[in-house]
Amino acid sequence: MLAASNPHLPQSDEKKTSFYTVAAYDGREGLESLAIARPDIVMLDLQMPMMDGWQALERIRRSSSVPVVVLTELGDAQSEERCLALGATDYVSKPIQSRTLAERVTRAALVV
Repeated sequence: MLAASNPHLPQSDEKKTSFYTVAAYDGREGLESLAIARPDIVMLDLQMPMMDGWQALERIRRSSSVPVVVLTELGDAQSEERCLALGATDYVSKPIQSRTLAERVTRAALVV
């Protein structure tokens, strides 16, 4: 599941992986999708409308141990430390190469 204000993975990149993507456009929609889709992994942006990624991560951790990879434009150490303290499996700053992202997501999925 990808929860982001602009949840888009380039079509060509998605076809190169074995990932099926469920998109959510904000934190609230992401939580609803999590309950319905029961994904193997969540990719979560921090800067979303309605409910930001930190709030969504806190709520995800109250009810699920699904691996969460934070994928964000915020590259500062404080944001990364906060996310990891809240239970994120990994923290990835944009921009990132699609192959590297796929490797990080695959590695995070193996944490379960």
